[in-house]
Amino acid sequence: MGGIVSSFFCAVVGTAFPIYASFKALETPGADDDTQWLTYWVVYAVFSLFENIADFLVSWIPFYFEMKIIALIGLQLPGPKLASVLYKTYIRPYLQEREGRIDHQIAHITENIIAQVKAALFAVVQTYTSKTDPNNVVAKLAATYLAPAEQQQSSTANSSTNRKDK
Repeated sequence: MGGIVSSFFCAVVGTAFPIYASFKALETPGADDDTQWLTYWVVYAVFSLFENIADFLVSWIPFYFEMKIIALIGLQLPGPKLASVLYKTYIRPYLQEREGRIDHQIAHITENIIAQVKAALFAVVQTYTSKTDPNNVVAKLAATYLAPAEQQQSSTANSSTNRKDK
């Protein structure tokens, strides 16, 4: 079919109908169809992850996209429940075995990202409000909510000391 056309067709087959089917599943009262489509998306995401990692190898496989289209349709069919089989046989056991480590890493990464974003916002607020905020209202709010933890503790101690002095 041609790499670009086949790739585009794979994207459409892999997402367009499943998006609509997932919408329909979410709008029905039962949970069976929700589980079916959530399972599809998990398998699709794992497949996409591996495909992106092995992209240089995939490009050498003849008729890769045509085979992928057939596989995607197979994952979507309600009869054979291929997505459910792949999930229960491979993905679920793999993730269950590593769930604690994954949760720990996600929490650690999330903490670091939040700290970095808060520090960056604090720096931006400190830089740009010093000239435009004569009463330092915004800077004080930033110090309270955005400053790195060490600075928040020292500013809290300073503000409580200042209140005792008054």
